[in-house]
Amino acid sequence: MRWVWMVLVSLMLGFAPAAAQTDPASELEGLWVVERTYAPALRGDLVVTRHGDTWRASIGGQSAEAASPAFSFGNHGAFRGRVERGVLRGVWIQPTSDAEERDDPTATSQSFAQPIVLTRDGANRWRGPVTPLDGRFRVYLRVFRNEQGFFVAAFRNHEINSNGRASHFRIAVDSDAITFSAPVGPPDGRHVYVLGHGRQRRRDRARGDAPA
Repeated sequence: MRWVWMVLVSLMLGFAPAAAQTDPASELEGLWVVERTYAPALRGDLVVTRHGDTWRASIGGQSAEAASPAFSFGNHGAFRGRVERGVLRGVWIQPTSDAEERDDPTATSQSFAQPIVLTRDGANRWRGPVTPLDGRFRVYLRVFRNEQGFFVAAFRNHEINSNGRASHFRIAVDSDAITFSAPVGPPDGRHVYVLGHGRQRRRDRARGDAPA
């Protein structure tokens, strides 16, 4: 559950703990939210030129060369196209998140093919915009007091129906350090699963409805 670190970072940018609190976790009570965008590396104008039998393309500071308007930019994408009535039509192939080593838990972790049109920008020169699909991932953290009077935390992401492997986590606050943990496994062989820990520096609560 690497997405948990997004929530922890939001707390790590958090607030100074109050020394007089009976339970330091009370400072965390409420709803928190963090959203992260996972963007492919290449975007912007794709420029293609032809010099004799050699085709060249450039985008986002990277370049490629081929014998036809079909280019590969390594792990960062590819273009396949052909000239039709003076216009270069083709598809931009967005890479997987694994190829670019993006820790992307959203649907954009897959590869996508996007149709694009490059228009003339001079003699044997074409230009067109590449706008890849960005992944947006939002995690809610609700901190509240349970029936036993302890402060617990619930993580939710609705896009992939993730809760961090447990419905609720106990919270331990030691000075400015926060740890989320929960027992997992069958009753006769349970162990404590530590979701993660971070440090508080700035308070930044969410506004909106608590996740179900």
